[in-house]
Amino acid sequence: VRQARGTGAEHIYLKIDSTVRGTVAAQVRGGLGAYEEPALAVVCPAYPRMGRTVEQSQLLVNGTPVAETALRNDPATPVTTSDLREVLPGAVALQPQAQTVEGYRQALAAARAKVTGEVGTGDGTGAGIGGGSIVVVDASTDAELDALADAVAELAAEAGTPLLPVGSAGLAGALSRAWQHPSRQAEPAPAPSASAGTGLMVQVSSLNPVALSQVDQVRADFGEDVTLLVPTRQALQSPDSARAWAQDQVSAGRLSPDAVTIVCAPEARTENPRVVAANLGEAFAALVRAEAPAAVGFVGGDGAYAALNALRCTSLRIIDSLTEGVPLATSTDGDLTGTLVFTKAGGFGGPETLTTSLTALRQLLTRSTT
Repeated sequence: VRQARGTGAEHIYLKIDSTVRGTVAAQVRGGLGAYEEPALAVVCPAYPRMGRTVEQSQLLVNGTPVAETALRNDPATPVTTSDLREVLPGAVALQPQAQTVEGYRQALAAARAKVTGEVGTGDGTGAGIGGGSIVVVDASTDAELDALADAVAELAAEAGTPLLPVGSAGLAGALSRAWQHPSRQAEPAPAPSASAGTGLMVQVSSLNPVALSQVDQVRADFGEDVTLLVPTRQALQSPDSARAWAQDQVSAGRLSPDAVTIVCAPEARTENPRVVAANLGEAFAALVRAEAPAAVGFVGGDGAYAALNALRCTSLRIIDSLTEGVPLATSTDGDLTGTLVFTKAGGFGGPETLTTSLTALRQLLTRSTT
């Protein structure tokens, strides 16, 4: 955040996981600690289109408190509380009279006026975190998110305590509309590079039941046009063994240039999940280098990071969306330069989401090659 502010960034948004997995409290403290003056974090991870809502400071997934869903048993980042005030110690609930632009605006203005904590040190330690400097905001519909975004944009434009909006892709989309400058137009997205085939390779590192049900649905919908590869737990003990496993799959001719290949993590919850994901990424990267698929996809964040890192990809340029919550991009560098890439959180969507995404992507590839 300090670096972004130093470059003169016009707007700053702190993106967190929509189910508050990971080091959310530390991220918010770090963000606020980057300001020399007291700042107010406005936290709302709601993403109604993906079933995430915030009601009475509780984060719900399809109406169920997040800590009562399968995410409670997430192997890498288990969620143990649904109350955002417990996720963010010291946070208070914003209580607008109405969840409208004016209602949110008045409540945020009052909260901002109360921020009198210590001045931040600017060293990322969050020394400026005092009572009331983090507010948790309810939102359960797109209309409420839009109203909150408009209120944040209006209030941030006025002089006073800086606002640091924090949330998932839901509030990010709403703020992008609120912050859009009428004189600016997006640059045209680059066309995907032509490919000799329509082969797709998808890595599924997530063990979320939603992701696994989506894989089952793809296999049912695509039939013989999909190949499922599941490395053994022994194959993922090290990067070397992972790459050796991948070479065995290539040598055995288990991949088809015009089919869908899905590489899944084995059920290995007793092992270090990040080690498993990292080595799965190494295996997937080796398969991609050997087969050069027309497009690749990632379901699960840790595995996606590992594979992209192994493929020397440092930047993805978003060009479209295959379906809600599934962005489509092109890689700008590394071994994937010009390749279409999509990503999806393991817990996003219903059983048909991955099938829908792959179908849309294959249609796009077919059009580009003809």
